[in-house]
Amino acid sequence: MESQIFLTIKDPKIRNIYAQDRNKDMIAVNLVVWLVRVVTVLCGIVSAIINERKFTDLYWVVRGVGLGYQLSLLLLAWKWPNHFAKLQGPLLIPSFLINLQNLNVPLDYLTVNTIVGNISAFMIFMIYGFLLNYSWYITAVSLTLTNIGALTFYGLQIQFRDLTSLSVIIAYLFLIIYACYFYEKRLKQSFIQLHQIQTMNDELTLLFDKLPEGIVLFNPENKQISLVNKEFRRLFNIQQQQHQGSPSATNEENNHQSIQSSSNKIKIDSCLELNQLKEYKFQEQGIVADDLRSGSGFKNILEAVNDENRDKYYQIMTASEEDNFSSSNSNAQNGNSEIISLNQCQILFQNLYHRMIMVKNLTPIIKYEKLKVENHFYEMLTATVSHDMRTPLNAMTGLLNSLDIFIQDNTGKRFLNIIKNSSKFMCFLVNDLLDYFQIKNGKFKKNLQWIDLNKSFRDLVDMFSIGAREKGIQIMYNSTQDFPTVLYADEQRTKQILLNLLQNSLKFTFHGHIKVEAGYDNSAQQIVVSVSDTGIGIKQEDRAKLFTLFGKLEATSHINTSGIGLGLSICKKIVEMFEGIIQLEENNNPGTKFTFRLKAINYLEPVQVLTHADIDNDDDGALIQPTNRHLMISQYSNEGKFDYSENSISFQQIQLDMPQNIYKNLFTDQICVCPKVNYVLVVDDNIFNVVTLQAILQLQFGLLSDKASNGEEALQKVKDRYDYGIKSGCELCRIKKQYYQLIFMDCNMPIMDGFQSTLEIRKFEVENNMRNISYIVALTAYTTEMFANKCIESGMNEFQTKPVSNEVIKEVLMKFDDLMPLE
Repeated sequence: MESQIFLTIKDPKIRNIYAQDRNKDMIAVNLVVWLVRVVTVLCGIVSAIINERKFTDLYWVVRGVGLGYQLSLLLLAWKWPNHFAKLQGPLLIPSFLINLQNLNVPLDYLTVNTIVGNISAFMIFMIYGFLLNYSWYITAVSLTLTNIGALTFYGLQIQFRDLTSLSVIIAYLFLIIYACYFYEKRLKQSFIQLHQIQTMNDELTLLFDKLPEGIVLFNPENKQISLVNKEFRRLFNIQQQQHQGSPSATNEENNHQSIQSSSNKIKIDSCLELNQLKEYKFQEQGIVADDLRSGSGFKNILEAVNDENRDKYYQIMTASEEDNFSSSNSNAQNGNSEIISLNQCQILFQNLYHRMIMVKNLTPIIKYEKLKVENHFYEMLTATVSHDMRTPLNAMTGLLNSLDIFIQDNTGKRFLNIIKNSSKFMCFLVNDLLDYFQIKNGKFKKNLQWIDLNKSFRDLVDMFSIGAREKGIQIMYNSTQDFPTVLYADEQRTKQILLNLLQNSLKFTFHGHIKVEAGYDNSAQQIVVSVSDTGIGIKQEDRAKLFTLFGKLEATSHINTSGIGLGLSICKKIVEMFEGIIQLEENNNPGTKFTFRLKAINYLEPVQVLTHADIDNDDDGALIQPTNRHLMISQYSNEGKFDYSENSISFQQIQLDMPQNIYKNLFTDQICVCPKVNYVLVVDDNIFNVVTLQAILQLQFGLLSDKASNGEEALQKVKDRYDYGIKSGCELCRIKKQYYQLIFMDCNMPIMDGFQSTLEIRKFEVENNMRNISYIVALTAYTTEMFANKCIESGMNEFQTKPVSNEVIKEVLMKFDDLMPLE
């Protein structure tokens, strides 16, 4: 309190709460006092009737005015409690002076009963002042003035001058004033202490709620829980109930009341005595079915916490998990259930001793340790795989360059160039993989050398020219005249960035051109390279996802892409490591334009140069985090930026020295003289996959095939084939020409994926009541059973994984009667 005299509460918040509570008390006490006075008047009337006394008009006026005045004080306090409730006592006490009118008669007419009754009423009014005291000094002023007025009237009217009686009345007055002071002081001190205790309880509750451990406080005597924090409710799936009381002043108080209200309604047998804990052993992860159904081996919280062995760990099985065995067993084996340890102690809470049970969640620690082991495993696995992949790739690229002298056929040379480029792409992908994990683990090192970047860029563009030519698009390279002949840069990483951008452009450009422009900013000592195309472009809402890891564009009705999204992400990371920037240019319609800038000096600086030996000796250069290695290594063939291409390669125009009498063509009909059509359709977004599969079909089995680069194009070819068959005038082959007998369907493609395309093809076949339907074989790099089931559910007939060998194709073709080998 600010003052020991005026007893003012220092804290305004506590002062306001005290005033609100005390105002209610003042109104209630004054109402009781008014009722007592009413009863007193009624008793006086009854006594007068019994004693046959007569009432004067003055009697009724005095009684009526006194009761009416007090009633008006009550109404004012009820209407405006903040102004009048605290003044009930000081305003009521002076109203006693109205009763002195009963003594305003000649002294000869006064009786002893009248005088004693009036003085007794005076003493009672001072008691009223004590009962209605809000501020003792205001009450003391009111009592003092009323006493002076009453004693003055007694001395003048009834000649009351007895010093002994006066000293008694004055002493009584001081006792009442002191009682008001003492009672108010004790009342405010008690209120402050109670508020402080409540604040401590609320803060303790709030503190418990923020602890990472689960906390529950319960009273062993009444078997009720007093507090449950959020973590305990989460661990044991306890629903929090909403508080229905009066709104509090702050949100924090609402939270405390809600916690208290919720916890007070939780019985001990609903969570502490429910058998839902199973002892957890690290060597025996999982729940036995018979134990789960029978409940054997399960403990409740009280039994577990009272166990003498404090080093035990428990697995929580909630009610929902016990009801569903298969779900709980799966969760337990996969590590999804919570693993805990228990401890307890005694604590004083709300003036009562409670048992506090602490539940520590060990699941994050266990998962972290498992993750560390898995990370180490993947680090070793990926480093080994990457190394083992480099070795055969080096042999492949070296020997392939030596095959030129042995292959003179134009078609053979064309295939050899495709193989060479594919092996080079694989080398770049392995480098992407290693660079990503080096950057992620802070082990990235630059390999700076004096190089001719202009020549490197031209070689890379020439490497892509084969794929561009197969798709019927043009690829161009231009460099500015001031582009330096040699630059101090990292050739491998620079080419990696350009390769990723060219891959995206080639994959998503179906007609038009791809243009690469290289320039040099002398002021910033940076190369400036841009890759523009006339492809499908990028939507504005998808631009924010481009440079994020796995930031593939989401499937829509027009664009459907999938993959791991490493390409642009690794580009951005490498560019940033070389103090550069990569960005997507605005307003490049049609198509897209990416521009990157890299630090590459054209004059000598004291820069540390790393040799190949330095890099080869870096054993820690490829630290690995858990990832899908197969997806990352197959990035070029199964991943892209948005969506894919249209035209594929047809071998109908290629003249080959075919081996004779291997297999006969599909639907060979020697009687029909109509133009021949192909009955096999190859659907894949990767141009090299299409070339490979068509080559196998033609070279090994003598089957020509059509191609499509996405699901939408495949659907259109099926529709076009049906229309062609309908319009065909030959009755012998009309039905055969209405459909593709065999379709090899890739699953992950742009524009429309293989699943949706198959569904649309099956829908088209049903709508047109086609007598024969296509046999669709899924070709994908994914090997999971779930993926295979998804292929069958979409309407495909068979599921095969890449890479596809001649033996696999042969097994598929052998399922058709007219594709049996010729004797």
